[in-house]
Amino acid sequence: MRYGRVTASKAYEVANCHKKDGVLVEKILGAKVFQTKSMKRGLKLENLVGNRRIDKTKKTYKKAGLFLSQEFPIIGASPDFITDDSVIEIKCPSSEKTFCNYIGNDGKIKEKPLYQIQL
Repeated sequence: MRYGRVTASKAYEVANCHKKDGVLVEKILGAKVFQTKSMKRGLKLENLVGNRRIDKTKKTYKKAGLFLSQEFPIIGASPDFITDDSVIEIKCPSSEKTFCNYIGNDGKIKEKPLYQIQL
């Protein structure tokens, strides 16, 4: 379902792509993406973190699938969890350095992850 679609995780790259090497197009069209150790760690921790959030909020969380834009079905997003009134995207940075990729010194979410969560 993701092949040939611009998904939320690629929104920043698409909006800011200045390279002509075709790598981004290949990713969108389904090229295999090497899964780093950090990516594997994040996938493993996603449910644990999500379950802790569920315990704290007492809301009913559901695993989300791929949601497609009705107006532009080439655009999609797959948040980690959904509730009746929100979507949850979990990030599990493995160090302070990678944490800084998501949150600035001012405590605000940085531009790149904002693209993903706004889509």
